[in-house]
Amino acid sequence: MLPKIGPHLFNGFDDYLDFFQRRGLYPTAKDCSYCNVPMYMSTRNRSDGLVWRCHRCRRTIAMRTGTFLAGQKIAMDDWLNLVYYWATETSVKHAIVHTGLKPKVVIQQYRFLRDICSQKLLQTPTLLGGPGVVVQIDESCFSHSRKNGRGRAPEREMWVFGLVDTTTKPARGYLQFVEDRSAATLLPIIEDKTRPGTIIHSDMWAAYRQVVAIPGIAEHRTVNHSRHFVNPIDGTHTQNVESYWNKAKSKLKAMKGVKREWLSEYLDEFMWREEFGKDLLVGFENIIDHIAEIYPQA
Repeated sequence: MLPKIGPHLFNGFDDYLDFFQRRGLYPTAKDCSYCNVPMYMSTRNRSDGLVWRCHRCRRTIAMRTGTFLAGQKIAMDDWLNLVYYWATETSVKHAIVHTGLKPKVVIQQYRFLRDICSQKLLQTPTLLGGPGVVVQIDESCFSHSRKNGRGRAPEREMWVFGLVDTTTKPARGYLQFVEDRSAATLLPIIEDKTRPGTIIHSDMWAAYRQVVAIPGIAEHRTVNHSRHFVNPIDGTHTQNVESYWNKAKSKLKAMKGVKREWLSEYLDEFMWREEFGKDLLVGFENIIDHIAEIYPQA
């Protein structure tokens, strides 16, 4: 069983509050919106046991007002433990057991953390390749398959399009859920996620025929997968990108599939972990920092 954060790093409410304030999750000061004078923290049985109180008009503001935990009833220690479990890739099922929280609460907070991943990726857009750099592209079906013909087949296939920069180690890539594999869908993604001068390697899927016409793409080389894994003439292959989205697939497979409407957020979580959370404890530190960036406090 994974250790809970609280007993190991904190000695009560004051330590949690200090952590939240030092890391920018809670404000360290607040002015009264009516009197425009500094407020002070006062004990009261609301939110985290504290409120901001104005010494002039006596109005109070809940400690969580304006923070990412506004309106939520989860305690600070429980929330921080859930962040730790999420960062260390603990399943929802085991997080429920470790914390004793209701499934709905754990699922809600895990989805909140995935949303933070999505927002961070939007703030730091992926750009791959560059002059003379090879970027491999490929698409893969992420639909849950039936074993031995048993089980329920998915109503619609779920396709994911991937790009990987082959010069980075470990490989840096980008994955996007797509409704179809047409040129109209895939070519704009390639244009958006690659730098000018990039060389594209792909298989011979029909949608890629116009890749070389994309502004900034220097060259397009292909491999015929019906004959070779690697083009015997120039060495073109797509093994790096296949390896990249296979890593993503393995995580979803361990979850026994994922709902169609949630696939994009799980892909964002995967890319975030590849970029910021490969070391699990560093991932814990980074997700805290990213929450503070997205929900800044005074």
